[in-house]
Amino acid sequence: MLSKVKSYFKTEKRLEKIGRIKSFNTRKGYGFIQSKLTTKDVFVHASELKDKVTKGDQVQFVLQFSEKGLHAADVRVIG
Repeated sequence: MLSKVKSYFKTEKRLEKIGRIKSFNTRKGYGFIQSKLTTKDVFVHASELKDKVTKGDQVQFVLQFSEKGLHAADVRVIG
């Protein structure tokens, strides 16, 4: 399964997705986005936030894959 996910990300240039902030800890500098794209929550680091976020905010983000798994980049509040 992991190899299928990796090959999918190699073929796609920019995967812009929409989700909701499930949690975000400002003190620790990270949180998670809930997305219909995946059953797992997507990790987001504070350095990738373009706007201030709170739990429940609808966001647009670029889905990326690394050795550690899925993470969000270029996260913007849209609703």
